[in-house]
Amino acid sequence: MSSDPWKDLASSLTRLHDVYYADHVKMVTGPDFWTADSPAAVESAQEPYAQVWGAAPTRDATMNVMLPVAAALDHLAALATLLTSPATVYAPFTVARSAIDIAVQVWYALEPGIGARERAVRHVNSRLRSLCVGGAHLFRSCGIPVPRRHGGHVPSPVLGGTSCD
Repeated sequence: MSSDPWKDLASSLTRLHDVYYADHVKMVTGPDFWTADSPAAVESAQEPYAQVWGAAPTRDATMNVMLPVAAALDHLAALATLLTSPATVYAPFTVARSAIDIAVQVWYALEPGIGARERAVRHVNSRLRSLCVGGAHLFRSCGIPVPRRHGGHVPSPVLGGTSCD
């Protein structure tokens, strides 16, 4: 350990990034996304909610966090660089906060012990919220009033999720 705690933290973040990013790349680019006995593989093989909330909502819920995981790792690597830069004051705080915000979303999506059903519900509700917000932005950017009901139907949240209204 050096006499510079910021440099030590930066070094730790770099090691964390390197180890997890290497595993992440192998997982995403390898022949099998998960080991056969992993919770993700077991849930995806069973896929109890297929055709109810999509073709494979349990698998999709797990796969949907791959990009946010890579983004959080990227932010940690950037934070390591910023912590050792004498020219920055506020940037490390905003990058750290972004990494934490992303990690919280990943944790919420994959929280241990919630089970396949809740994982699928969280994923589907997240997609519905995203569609509602994205649709509203699209209408506004085109100068069109945002309809309360598109085609007579507003997507209802799945099992207690947040409504689009």
